[in-house]
Amino acid sequence: QNVSYQLRSPLTTILGYAELLESEKPGELTDKQREQVVSILSAADHLSKVISNILDLAMIEAGRMELELSEFSLRTAIEDSVDLVISTAENTKVRVEILCDDRIGEVYADERRIKQVMFNLLTNALRFTGPGGHIKIEASKPVPSENIIRLAVSDNGKGIAPERQSSVFDSFTSGDTRGAGLGLALVRSFVELHGGDVKMKSSPGSGTSVICHIPEMASPRASRTELELGPEAVAAR
Repeated sequence: QNVSYQLRSPLTTILGYAELLESEKPGELTDKQREQVVSILSAADHLSKVISNILDLAMIEAGRMELELSEFSLRTAIEDSVDLVISTAENTKVRVEILCDDRIGEVYADERRIKQVMFNLLTNALRFTGPGGHIKIEASKPVPSENIIRLAVSDNGKGIAPERQSSVFDSFTSGDTRGAGLGLALVRSFVELHGGDVKMKSSPGSGTSVICHIPEMASPRASRTELELGPEAVAAR
């Protein structure tokens, strides 16, 4: 609540005034001023996402994050997530390819969180992929009878050094100097909340693949608070 109030309130004011300036209602802007206003809006939007990620992680670590489960089309969710980042991909001349198994239809999961997983994976892949690069999104069912979906986002970018791979899913750890390192931490947390798991394959100069295994019908794990209760605590209750 403190983070939300102390940071989001002034940020909302900054965004409001920047958008007002961008509209040019107070007065016409020069090209240089317009460029500076766009930079303010971009930085404020980035900060807003960081704050939201911090709050999500705090909720998860406190065992208070609850999934909102429903049936939805996984292919549509993937396409919607790609649409959110496609303009950035076009600006950097990166090709984004979707390969979704036709046997995958409706899934029972938290649609908003799955889209957030996809958005974070795509954003991370874009950061490490240069102009002319290629990002591939694959959704498949390796073993049809097991009802487990393999969701992978792969790029042919610079890759991640072996000694850094074990920590990339930790909070506030980033593969480079940009970003707070929250995206992949949230990916792992959201996938695990659905009862799945996440793995990474990468080598320097050969790109990176992040592979999520998610049940077609989510089986949310018990909250951390309940898991950490020992026999004495249970008896006391």
